[in-house]
Amino acid sequence: METAKMRNSVTMVLLMMMSTFAVIEFPQAEASEVVLTDAIQIVNGGSASDKMVAADADSMGNVHFVWSRNTQHLWYQMHDPRGEVLIAETQISNPGAHRAWHPDIIIDGDDNAHITWADKSSQWTILYT
Repeated sequence: METAKMRNSVTMVLLMMMSTFAVIEFPQAEASEVVLTDAIQIVNGGSASDKMVAADADSMGNVHFVWSRNTQHLWYQMHDPRGEVLIAETQISNPGAHRAWHPDIIIDGDDNAHITWADKSSQWTILYT
């Protein structure tokens, strides 16, 4: 019986303490404050099926994109922080039969881009550039 009373007492104290947080006001964020920039179209592949995009930013705020076009080849593009194209879309996978899936990109501390992907043209192969 004493255990139940103790548990109830602890519960009441915790409820009282947590209720003090209910009176603290937190500013409400509105959509206009959350959106950093307007949406921009990165690439227009026309009839191509561009998908599986990955992105990362370097120390200058430039955004690097890599994606798979028609799940065959990898393409790369770089934008400045304002969304202006610095490096136009460029095929970065070798010519030939490829099945490029799941590209990923990371920019290291020296602003070098490291890109990996899976090639499904025969057996699964992990590639890096």
